[in-house]
Amino acid sequence: MAESTSNPEEAAVVDRISNLPDSILSHILSFLRTKEAVATSILSSRWKPLWTHVPNLNLDEDEFKRMRISSDEQSHNADIIRYRFKFEHIVSRVCALRNANPLRKFRLRWGFGCDPIHVDTWVRAAIAQGLEELDLDLDLPPFQYYNLPHTLFNYALEYLYFGGFLYEELLLENLSNLVKAVLDVDHDYESNETDEEYGKLEWNLISPLNGVKSLYLYSHTTQCLCRSSEFDLPMFHNLTFLNFCVHSCMWHVLPLFLERVPNLEVLILDKEMRNCPYSHEECSITLEWIYYEDVPKCVSLHLTAFHFKGFKGFIDELKVVEQILKWARVLKKMTISSYPLDSEKKGMWLAGVKIAAEVVTK
Repeated sequence: MAESTSNPEEAAVVDRISNLPDSILSHILSFLRTKEAVATSILSSRWKPLWTHVPNLNLDEDEFKRMRISSDEQSHNADIIRYRFKFEHIVSRVCALRNANPLRKFRLRWGFGCDPIHVDTWVRAAIAQGLEELDLDLDLPPFQYYNLPHTLFNYALEYLYFGGFLYEELLLENLSNLVKAVLDVDHDYESNETDEEYGKLEWNLISPLNGVKSLYLYSHTTQCLCRSSEFDLPMFHNLTFLNFCVHSCMWHVLPLFLERVPNLEVLILDKEMRNCPYSHEECSITLEWIYYEDVPKCVSLHLTAFHFKGFKGFIDELKVVEQILKWARVLKKMTISSYPLDSEKKGMWLAGVKIAAEVVTK
């Protein structure tokens, strides 16, 4: 009978991960969703408190399991389901167990049953823990609103994403460190504001962002802005990157906006954005762009890259491409991407771009 050569010490399982310092383990857990990080607490007493030191909270209502109601209740309605625990109870318990440990990022997704009172409590607690990044996606019940705490803007924010409705003027302060801003503001047509009044609210939201380097204006935002009769923006001297979701009847606004960004280097005109209005339509109004005499300084002196997304080959689009080619003296790269087209239509818009380029070079 052959003798076993196995070494008992070699056979022993060594838990090298649990022997790592708390700081490293917390860093590893920060790459997990909060639900997964909390689940590690059942591994051993060593792991039980570690998730509370993770500087991120990522709580999404959809990630929590549901269970069917009792069989007796199911007999009345087989489709009824309910949560094992209410989402607000779970979040409140998670926040309480963290014991005010430092928090860098707080991400909350809450749809069904969203309660602005609970949200306000959690956000204020997060701010008190040194919050650096806040990401909220809320589906509030009709006629209920959530106002961000003003103390949120006492911090030196570097990144701002704002999506949703504006029900009152939002004053942004202390944005000297802001580098990137993304605005996805929609118009609540059940509110009392006219398009012009709502557009003014948006202009007032954008104006304090004049120190950013990158600015993304999504479709509903630009649509509301263009309905406003006022156009009184400060100069955006630091802005070098602009993503402007546009529809065909906005070309008259774009040169006015470009006048406020004298050092712009990268311009993206986006007609591919989901829900971008009129992205499939050709403009029938007079193209003020064509007759615009004052060339924006940024286009003639600094623009090095231009990307047109969702190009359809319409006349107004070709005119815009032609003007960019004509104005941009230091342009190094132009990218034109279209919607999926058949070979015939693709050939037509390629021919149109070629003609525009030939017109410029004459």
